[in-house]
Amino acid sequence: MNTWVAFLRGINVGGRNALRMKELATALADADCGDVMTYLQTGNVVFRSSESSAAALEARIERVVKAIRDIEVRVLALSSEELRKAIAANPFPQAESAPKTLHLFFLSKPPVDPDVES
Repeated sequence: MNTWVAFLRGINVGGRNALRMKELATALADADCGDVMTYLQTGNVVFRSSESSAAALEARIERVVKAIRDIEVRVLALSSEELRKAIAANPFPQAESAPKTLHLFFLSKPPVDPDVES
């Protein structure tokens, strides 16, 4: 079993797309995800699955949310190893002493024609 973190975009924001995390956890457990844990009302979920494809898990979670709440969400699933690597690659180690000031962002795909210098 692999450990995964899924980020559901736009859940419980500004009174829209309301989804109780207990309901989500139960639905994911019913969809063959194990040891499901959610974080507050954020739509962030940690779970275990025998699935090895992030894309397959993302699609499964999107279908689950659509089935239980008729909400279309975008999901980004990262393996625990991918998350560990992102944390280890932190370019601002001095911010670790004030973790509330450090934010980590993930993109589902590379940006098209980004307006930044390399």
